[in-house]
Amino acid sequence: MAVIQDLPPELLIRILELSIDPRPYASSGRETRKTLIRTALVARCWRAPSQSLLSSLLHLDSMNPRWVRYNDVLSKSNEQHLRRMKRLELVVGRQDTSESALADQLAILKQKGVVLQELSFVSVSLRGTFRVPNGSLGWLVQGVRLLKLDTSIQIDADFPLPTTLLLDTLQISSRLPELPSFLFPFPTVAPRLTRLELDCSTGPFSPALNASLHELAPQITDLRIRLAPNSYGRPDDTVSSLDSFLRACTSVTTLRIENPAPPHLKHILSFLSHRLALLEISDLRTEGELKDPMPNDLAEALDLPCMAQLRRWRMAHSPYSRFSLSERAEEEWRAACRARGIEPRGAERFFTD
Repeated sequence: MAVIQDLPPELLIRILELSIDPRPYASSGRETRKTLIRTALVARCWRAPSQSLLSSLLHLDSMNPRWVRYNDVLSKSNEQHLRRMKRLELVVGRQDTSESALADQLAILKQKGVVLQELSFVSVSLRGTFRVPNGSLGWLVQGVRLLKLDTSIQIDADFPLPTTLLLDTLQISSRLPELPSFLFPFPTVAPRLTRLELDCSTGPFSPALNASLHELAPQITDLRIRLAPNSYGRPDDTVSSLDSFLRACTSVTTLRIENPAPPHLKHILSFLSHRLALLEISDLRTEGELKDPMPNDLAEALDLPCMAQLRRWRMAHSPYSRFSLSERAEEEWRAACRARGIEPRGAERFFTD
């Protein structure tokens, strides 16, 4: 009988992904992650890639006291399991953390050859700017698969990256005034970048950021849009600011939207020209009663051109959500999907998803 360390890496990765809540600070995921990390560090009989994969579940942010302890241990150790990190979140705008101290800490990671999978730049203030030393920028981004930008990054305008990025997912907040110059041109610098996640919960995108997104749009196949959880009624300025970008999305086959009201959903779908295969809606904002029928905007969305080849429509609600479709509306939605050859799905997931 095969034991876990003999399983192929692809299967191990999938097991880890299904075992842990994708939100880094969710309590359930945190406990599971701690258990798996202890398993990797204590069970010395485990062999690579199992040992390496389990120890790579480490999440750190520069506001957490563990960040300083990790740097201290790393500077004095040559242990291989300390050189893999799932996610690093760099937080700027704190009065008790200087840029020079953070630069010194990053230099230790670079010297030890730490491999990052995901990198986030986050600001605790609305006008925070992260200044990245040129010596650290290439190392920080060269191997990451996911890059999250919640604040401005200041670099030398003519700084060239040494190699093509492995980046496949870009997360952007509407707080960001513009994209950093090292990402341009997208097809050359980041040819694998096909997944874009837009956080619109803090308002519309700036004209400069919109122009950059318009340039990136044709190569995106997987798009996620997060709206403010208190948005209702007709499309507002935030949703309307995406119109030109959505028109330029000529390759999107997977669309995920969080917190939309039915009018927002219909509005977004109406601007997509490419036909979707998967639509995933989280926390649809409805205010209906138990016996209310399916909202008209939801029914009309089914007949839009981008829905002509839809194979699956997932409609999920988080446990803390106060809004969902009425029982009657959900039954009508499921029946309408099946009548068009679309598989309606809730939050349930299977290994093949």
